[in-house]
Amino acid sequence: DENIVAPNDVGFALWALIWCLINLGQIYTYATPEQKCSKVVKFAISILILLMTVWGLLIVCGVWSPVVFNALDFLYGASIIKLGVTLVKYIPQVILNFRRKLTVGWNIWNVLLDFSGGILSVIQMIIDCSSTGHWNGIVGNPVKLFLGLFSMVYDVIFMIQHFYLYKGNNQRLHQIGR
Repeated sequence: DENIVAPNDVGFALWALIWCLINLGQIYTYATPEQKCSKVVKFAISILILLMTVWGLLIVCGVWSPVVFNALDFLYGASIIKLGVTLVKYIPQVILNFRRKLTVGWNIWNVLLDFSGGILSVIQMIIDCSSTGHWNGIVGNPVKLFLGLFSMVYDVIFMIQHFYLYKGNNQRLHQIGR
């Protein structure tokens, strides 16, 4: 199956990588002693880094297989890891908002932009596939589809929390001058 990868997909991935690295730099710059990464998360990150490093080294060192040890499958593996991270990365914020019954402290505009990006990503896939008459752009790239869909699900949860469930609490906090 032919996979449709548009230049804007590559550009977006590079743009997202740059901003993730900037975000990582901010984590280290603004870290406080109270903020700690759990042992489970450190272990999971270590395993994923080790796995991808070994996989990459096998490819670079010439171990090649059309099934597993090729550059395209390495990129698919990285995209599956990204999908897994996307599935869990918003959970702490959803739980924190639920426990506090507030959404004050983070920017709803980022959520709205993320939601619009998810919608546009899915629409782009549908338009690309319908214009070519080949639906393998969705079937051949399920990670892109699910990234857009899962992000939108979390965005809807955040919008419900912000605009409906905790709206009154947010307003009361702002009125007392926080």
